[in-house]
Amino acid sequence: MLLIKFRDSIGRKFSFPWHLCKMWKDMDELIQQALLHVDVTGAQVQQGHYDLIGPDGEIILPQVWETLVQPGWTITMQMRPRPNQALPPGRLRSLLKTYLSFPFYSFFIFLIPFLFWSFILFLWVGGDVDLLALKHFSSALRTWIRGISSAGEG
Repeated sequence: MLLIKFRDSIGRKFSFPWHLCKMWKDMDELIQQALLHVDVTGAQVQQGHYDLIGPDGEIILPQVWETLVQPGWTITMQMRPRPNQALPPGRLRSLLKTYLSFPFYSFFIFLIPFLFWSFILFLWVGGDVDLLALKHFSSALRTWIRGISSAGEG
C-alpha cells in the first residue's frame, strides 16, 4: 500500500494512504481532523497557519502539492510563528551567532582596548590625570556602544 508518513506539529506520527491525501484539499482535511482537539495548535491549523515540509527540508506550497508530493515521502508539519509570539530559542541563538560573527565581534575586541590604552597614553603623556576628561570619555564610549547595540537590534 502506498503511504505518506506525516509528523504533526506536536510530534505525533501518522501514516496516510496515498489515495486519501494526494490532493491538497484532502490532505488539509486529514490534518485538520488530526489536530481538531489539540488545544495548543488547533485554532492555528483551522486558520491554515502552518507549513508542510518535505523530506528535503523545503516548504511545500498548496499550489504544487499534487505535482510535487510522492508516495513514500515523510511530511513534517511546522506551525507559523504568531506576530506576538517570542522567537524560539534556536532562532534567537542563530540571530546571536549572526550578530556576533567574527568580523562584527572582532571589531569590538580590538576597538575597545585600543581606545582604552590610547586614552591612558594620552593622560600619561599629558602629565596629570584629568578626571573630568575621563568622565566625558567614558560617557561618550557608553553612548557610542549603546548606539551600536540598538542599531543591531533593529
